[in-house]
Amino acid sequence: MGGVLTVAWCVDQQTIGLAWGLHSGWVGAIATIESFDLISYHEHSPQWGIGFERRPLASIPGIVTLTIVGLGIGYFGSLN
Repeated sequence: MGGVLTVAWCVDQQTIGLAWGLHSGWVGAIATIESFDLISYHEHSPQWGIGFERRPLASIPGIVTLTIVGLGIGYFGSLN
């Protein structure tokens, strides 16, 4: 997540607005998902799929998602 936020900071002319918005959105979404138990985990789910201690950003799908977001921000930011 730190890498994606750094890319957002660079793309946003070295201001923290975009990085701050991304971070608050991710934290809010993860807190909402965990608070309302919107994801149920099978007891035999692999750790690589659900994340270390059921933290979604620490899983392979989470890392792939962050990579895609970072590449997208870098690409669309370079168009300006």
